[in-house]
Amino acid sequence: MVKLLDPHGSTEARGSSGGRTYNTWRGINYAKTKTSPAQPRTAKQLVIRAFAMTLVRKWQTLTTTKQGWWNDYAAAHPDFGFGGTQKRLTGANWYVRLNTRLAQIGTAPVDTPPSIPAPNAVVGLVATGAVLSISCDWTQEAAAGTEIDFWTDGPHSPGRLGKIERAKHRGWEGGNAAGPKILSNLAPGRYTVFARLMNDVDGNVGVWTSSIATVTAT
Repeated sequence: MVKLLDPHGSTEARGSSGGRTYNTWRGINYAKTKTSPAQPRTAKQLVIRAFAMTLVRKWQTLTTTKQGWWNDYAAAHPDFGFGGTQKRLTGANWYVRLNTRLAQIGTAPVDTPPSIPAPNAVVGLVATGAVLSISCDWTQEAAAGTEIDFWTDGPHSPGRLGKIERAKHRGWEGGNAAGPKILSNLAPGRYTVFARLMNDVDGNVGVWTSSIATVTAT
């Protein structure tokens, strides 16, 4: 049902009717086609959702003491969005987030929050374009215990900066492994490759670093 505000003049409407949604944004009245929320269902997204659902249930089985540890960790560790905006997560949020990352590399979930600092940034990341692929190299870590998380945004125009919020996940590689890692099955064009280190014991991650590469058709 549509609600009219100031009904005698009928200057504003809010609600949905006949497949249309009416609202006001910053003093501007508008109407748009009503659509269902997008629910991407790639194989990887479905797997991650399954991990998250399992971890939500597992969180509920933790003792009050362990949940308190995660809540304390959340209070002391704000998260930062793609644009650097600080936001607060709950203990349950952090539990699911870190353990979902661990599940993706086949590591069992942990019941206690991280006790050591997050890894540093990936050192020496260089992305080199090739035929329908990108070769990624980096400075090897001195010891085992980390995984490199690779993402790409592209192809995009040369004048546009790549953004991690538009990027697609391209896989993992051991931080102390010898490169290169080949990202294949890419369309021709310019790409931004993003990478970060993840601690493979607690799921905590370092900051993103990036490199630009141009993929060719032949």
